[in-house]
Amino acid sequence: MQKIKVLAAIILLIVSGCGSSRRAADRTAGRTGETGTEYSVAEVVRNNITNENFYISKADLRIEQENIAVRLSASFRFRKPDSLLVIVRSRAGIEAGRGLVTRDTILINDRINRNLMIGSAESLGSKYGIDAGLIYALFGDVIIGNEDFKRKLNCRDRNATDVFRYGGRRIEYTFDCSRNKVLKTYFEGDVRSGNITLEYSDFADAGRARIPQRIELNDDLKSLKVSIEIKNIESPWNGSLRFVPGSGYRVVKIR
Repeated sequence: MQKIKVLAAIILLIVSGCGSSRRAADRTAGRTGETGTEYSVAEVVRNNITNENFYISKADLRIEQENIAVRLSASFRFRKPDSLLVIVRSRAGIEAGRGLVTRDTILINDRINRNLMIGSAESLGSKYGIDAGLIYALFGDVIIGNEDFKRKLNCRDRNATDVFRYGGRRIEYTFDCSRNKVLKTYFEGDVRSGNITLEYSDFADAGRARIPQRIELNDDLKSLKVSIEIKNIESPWNGSLRFVPGSGYRVVKIR
């Protein structure tokens, strides 16, 4: 049972890894990439889900680690430029925890252990080795530096693969040039995080963005696998984010 509780907390730590430094384009309609042609990474960035506010009201999660598997559900609310609220529940609908991430603050209500975890993206990265931009890549966004925004992709047989550096980490993207989306993201790891691979499928339009409805995350160091199936999304979205610290919770600083 304790392992199940730890696994439930993992998804909160993953979503808390988001930071404010990512490249988002001014949103205009992007053209479709043509096989055998060159076009810039900007064409893909224009399909980033974080170019608009969004609300994923239901996503099914399956988390596997050390031969233990747990099924959860989650919702995600995002407001520009960088605020994200995530709520994780059991399949019976009981809330396990919620996390709020802003530009400089991370707040996590751990309802299982009655802890209020407080920290920053930098402190979380130092402790857990979670890349600051990982959460947006989790939704299929392209995470790049400003210097790479106009980089050209050479599409052959509808796909293109290229390597980027972001936050000191090597990232390899495999692009689908016909959809202007990423099919696979590979984060080269270190002793804290290992190598992380994200694979995306079942794409659908959400407002003016395009999202994968199925995501598979694998961390080879932690033998961790997270499967996400997005059931419902609203984008653009005009709602608000609400986080109320747990009453009587013990404050735990993320160092």
